[in-house]
Amino acid sequence: MALNDVNKALDYSRVLSREFSSDPEILYLTAHLFSDLSTQASQRLMETAPSSYQFHRMNAEVLEIQGKSQEALAEYRKVLKLDPHVPGVHYEIGSIMVQQNHDLATLREAKQEFEAELQIDPGNARAEFQLGEIAGIVRDWKNAIAHFANAAKIDPDMVPALVSLGEAYVSAGRVEDAVAPLKRATQLDPQNVDAHYRLSVVYRRLGRNQEADQELAAYKKAYETLLKSRQRIRVGVGGGESNSKAGNANH
Repeated sequence: MALNDVNKALDYSRVLSREFSSDPEILYLTAHLFSDLSTQASQRLMETAPSSYQFHRMNAEVLEIQGKSQEALAEYRKVLKLDPHVPGVHYEIGSIMVQQNHDLATLREAKQEFEAELQIDPGNARAEFQLGEIAGIVRDWKNAIAHFANAAKIDPDMVPALVSLGEAYVSAGRVEDAVAPLKRATQLDPQNVDAHYRLSVVYRRLGRNQEADQELAAYKKAYETLLKSRQRIRVGVGGGESNSKAGNANH
């Protein structure tokens, strides 16, 4: 990378990642390599095509990460002015709107953005999912079910869509219909606590108590695993901070 020989750097990275896939030093090196490549590509885009929609989209993504929602929206809209048919941009605009608040006016605007996204990209499962979420917020269970079902049809492995579809069926009084998507969700993601819990409730309401007990046990096991995982992360971060402080003290 120091010699700007990107292809050779990538070749070495592939070999190292293959031979030492779990080595912390190699993972650290790989992270820096791709971070440097990203920085270089961004700089070249800024230098060579500052008026392109790609530059404005990249800028919007950076602003969004920084939490500057309004500035990001403005950049995404510049993208659409330059090319109204770029996939994914209407989805990003709608997502920012939904994250800001859930008042009816904002939800209507976001809904229009997700619908516009589907006009450009009918295979966008995330847009269908968001339309289902909006329908659920306003308790329009019929449309919520339709959109979640569409999302799961487009992406059969989309666990959040399956869980939300099950929830929507229950809310609409169609408890029996909730079994299939929730069961599918637990099969795809055995550690999904939400799917196990909701499936246990559905089984209980249907009088299928043995299956309800099994799902409740699976929920408790998955929940304990989740708590342990979070604890390991906290200990790891805390340990890292402690070691850093100790190192600074020694200096």
